Amino acid sequence: MMEWKHSVSLVGRALIGPIVALGVIGCGLSTSMSTSEPVVEATAEPTGAPSPTTTPNPPRITFTSDIENNSEIYVMDADGSNVVQLTDNDVGDASSVFSPDGARIAFLSDRDGDWEIYVMDADGSNVVQLTDNDALDDHPAWSPDGARIAFASNRDGDTDVYVMDADGSNVVQLTDTEEIADTDPAWSPDGTRIAFSSKRDGAWEIYVMDADGSNAVRLTENEGIADTGPAWSPDGARIAFFSARSDPGQIFVMDADGSNVIPLAHTGEYCDEPAWSPDGTRIAFVMLAGESPSYTREIFVMDADGCNVTRLTAADDVWDYHPAWVP
Repeated sequence: MMEWKHSVSLVGRALIGPIVALGVIGCGLSTSMSTSEPVVEATAEPTGAPSPTTTPNPPRITFTSDIENNSEIYVMDADGSNVVQLTDNDVGDASSVFSPDGARIAFLSDRDGDWEIYVMDADGSNVVQLTDNDALDDHPAWSPDGARIAFASNRDGDTDVYVMDADGSNVVQLTDTEEIADTDPAWSPDGTRIAFSSKRDGAWEIYVMDADGSNAVRLTENEGIADTGPAWSPDGARIAFFSARSDPGQIFVMDADGSNVIPLAHTGEYCDEPAWSPDGTRIAFVMLAGESPSYTREIFVMDADGCNVTRLTAADDVWDYHPAWVP
């Protein structure tokens, strides 16, 4: 379920700063874009010395970009500024996700000839390989306590969900559906359940199971229509996901039991890869931009109710994708 594109130049990169806000009508988008500076209201003159304050670190997002002719991992502020490159080599690195304590990053790389899961420090140093086989290991997802990593692998011939300790040891297979794909694992915030995508009933649907692989329950049911990429809200009450039930495919949200399905990103363009902010107020996602066959994938952010859609990245012929928030 991964897509790769390696045909761009570093020249002409245009990461947004300030961010590009899309004109919003209600919670939908107008056809215009505004790049004007945000309006800052004047404040009254202080009547005394201000009290000392502590400035919190701005929220950040890690993502994958193919700006350097192959996929590399970056991190940026949640307004699209202060972009920092974390990996730099001649092979593909992708699908970065921070550990719950923000100290490490799990990611994919084909630096040994096939796609494996690695971990590195938050600044890109101290890279350690966790998996080592001839199969595709994909979609790493940290457990809430940082002790384990769930992932998808086709090491047994079809794609299933596995879990391993954070150092790569004690690999356990959680799903085993012969010739059927199970992928996209996502831990519930309390660590007791894992949501995932599966074709076990004929079409891509979203399921949830206990963290040991038992008690799998189907959450979506749309015959012949793909529902994939589940992402839990930080409070565990909701799950955002991609669905092809609209045309083009969009991001939806539902209660954790599969009820109350609501479309979010009313953009008129294909959107996928939802990722909740740590405080649950915003969702980063990817939207197609441009015209086929030369379209790109860019990163956007919106409020958790689908309003205030804002574009964070923009570059000619470059794909930016796989957003994940820094804890």
